[in-house]
Amino acid sequence: MDVHDMRELCWKTSVRGNVRNLLKNEDAARIYKVSLALWTVFKMLHVVMVLCDVTEERTFLAGYLSVISQSVATGSSFVLIFSSAEAFAAEAFQGDKACVCYYQLGDVRSALAMLTPCLLLATYLMKLIAFVKSLAYGDFLYLQSYDVPYNVVRATSGKKLLIPF
Repeated sequence: MDVHDMRELCWKTSVRGNVRNLLKNEDAARIYKVSLALWTVFKMLHVVMVLCDVTEERTFLAGYLSVISQSVATGSSFVLIFSSAEAFAAEAFQGDKACVCYYQLGDVRSALAMLTPCLLLATYLMKLIAFVKSLAYGDFLYLQSYDVPYNVVRATSGKKLLIPF
């Protein structure tokens, strides 16, 4: 079988349908889905708790669990993307001869697939900063932010702030 025959064989729909999907049964996919669900639940729980004036110890716990589940979702999303950058294999048969065809995502698709984990990482880092601020200055809603002039913040805090935000 020469290169031309091999290329024709590998582009047949029947062969491409046998591609072993590395992402289908991976543990990282399950962890990603569960951690996204937990992140959503804990984030909503945190908002409800803050709005219902629950004690800060409990709202901090809900916020902490939200941050942890978001970090697990972010890490597992990178594991999934790295496995999608690998070569995908499919067994092909022509008569009594067997061979393996390899496929790979294109450059643009790989770059677009990397967008979701990078956005998750950016939101995780912003959430982590907000959570640390809440430990220092008191709990607050992560979903809504307000622009307040620095002189108002300084006047209400009663001390000179090192970080003006």
